[in-house]
Amino acid sequence: SIATGDLMPKPSHISVYDLQIERGTVFGNWFKDAEIDADVDKVVSQSTASTGATTTPVLPSEDDCATMYKYASKYLRSQGYEHYEVSSYAAKPELRSHHNQIYWNPEGQWYAFGLGSTSNVNQRTVARPNKMADYLTWVKDQQPGDAMTTRRIDPIGKESIIDADLDSDETTSSQDSDDEYLTDVIMKRLRTSDGLDLDWVRRRFGEQIKQQVLDGAQLGFDLGFAEVISTPGGGKDGTSPAEVLRLVDPDGFLCSNYIISNIFVELDMVED
Repeated sequence: SIATGDLMPKPSHISVYDLQIERGTVFGNWFKDAEIDADVDKVVSQSTASTGATTTPVLPSEDDCATMYKYASKYLRSQGYEHYEVSSYAAKPELRSHHNQIYWNPEGQWYAFGLGSTSNVNQRTVARPNKMADYLTWVKDQQPGDAMTTRRIDPIGKESIIDADLDSDETTSSQDSDDEYLTDVIMKRLRTSDGLDLDWVRRRFGEQIKQQVLDGAQLGFDLGFAEVISTPGGGKDGTSPAEVLRLVDPDGFLCSNYIISNIFVELDMVED
């Protein structure tokens, strides 16, 4: 059942994340005395400094995490929040994160500065060095028109480092090719309640690619986790209805990685 009490206080924006405790991270170091109990999923033990007593909080299982995710979605929506992205809720549409929506927009562009930062300009992703020593050397050696370090990231997360000249007409970044650009857009748009504009996919990549996207989402359709809707103010002229693929809240969002991965498999079949 969903809680019936009002949410107090009521912030304008809420982010709900399912975090993992991993060894070697700051979060993981808090549980450096953790012990794994073979009979209980992910049991951690931690000494209490004041009493010396040992507590054994049980981390939730994947099923429990899924239940809590769906509970949060239903409760926050019952409180008037818009679940506009997998982990994001806004009290009103105008209170969505303007910053993050730039990243989720297929046409979004941004400049970034500093250690490990990544810019995206004209569908080109340019990443600075991650390590301080490398970054300082890179900054010191820069001259106007010099090549910049660029990280190419494929759909399965494999990285390779290449060079790109921001002033060059050539495109050599992670969104250079149509397939890389499309997979990036799919991954971002299907994390949002606005979904993926299929008419945009057809105009940009062709009818065959649009159909492959739908074929890849078939499991989501069968389970009731994905749907195609018609939205106003879309289409090529910006006024006719647009056909949009989106994931159903909350189950579709919860299984978004699986549905998106299936779409990527179908797109790989087209490339073959």
